[in-house]
Amino acid sequence: MALGYAAGSCILAALLVVILLAWRLLLGPPKVDHISDRRVETFYWVAILASNTLGTALGDFLADSSGLGYLWSNVLISAGIALCMLAYDPCPRAGRSSDSSRTRSCRAAHWRR
Repeated sequence: MALGYAAGSCILAALLVVILLAWRLLLGPPKVDHISDRRVETFYWVAILASNTLGTALGDFLADSSGLGYLWSNVLISAGIALCMLAYDPCPRAGRSSDSSRTRSCRAAHWRR
């Protein structure tokens, strides 16, 4: 098709959004901790396929077409992952000041896994 990495990445990102929206609308919020239904498993694997393909196309775009090269594209992707990790809150409802002991126990339980 000769779309190039940028166009291919955009198409794959849109496809992934459509898959996740369809999953949410048809089966409820995506939950992958316990997959027992055939339809949920199908959505799971289709989303995995789309996201892995998107990751490859986006990585190739950043490293080759954007001019960043391998080092700086690696730095950019690593920074994005680090920001997501910093923004993640495993106990979002336990953040009230009156629940400080509950917050500490929730966070401790999360990081013991």
